[in-house]
Amino acid sequence: MECATKWLQGELGGADIDRMPHNNPGYDIRVRRADDSVLYVEVKGTVRPLPHFYMSEGERRFAEDQAEKYRLLVVYSIDREARIGTVLLRAGALGGADVELQPTQWEGSLALEMLDPHEASLTRHVLRLGARGK
Repeated sequence: MECATKWLQGELGGADIDRMPHNNPGYDIRVRRADDSVLYVEVKGTVRPLPHFYMSEGERRFAEDQAEKYRLLVVYSIDREARIGTVLLRAGALGGADVELQPTQWEGSLALEMLDPHEASLTRHVLRLGARGK
């Protein structure tokens, strides 16, 4: 993230660059340019020699919904010891000949009414969540 932030500062001059909280839905950095326009930048990083990344369905949908303002910044060929990498910045929704996306996760839920409470492979506990620090 540090590499991406520094690169954006260098490329965008006087823009305000704000890192979002961890797990911010859809993007990692908000850029407010001098003309008051906003960009949403999702940052991905890899040590692989090509710009390879993983993305959630929520991130993909955000890119589609905010295509005009969306940027994907991939830092690849990262050398952690030397603290360097190659930056690729792509604008717009993640469609087209230059992007290959494949679903890699499953989403699931359990139908509680269908579960046998006597099944040996099932453990169910109720936790009481108290105030923090107690």
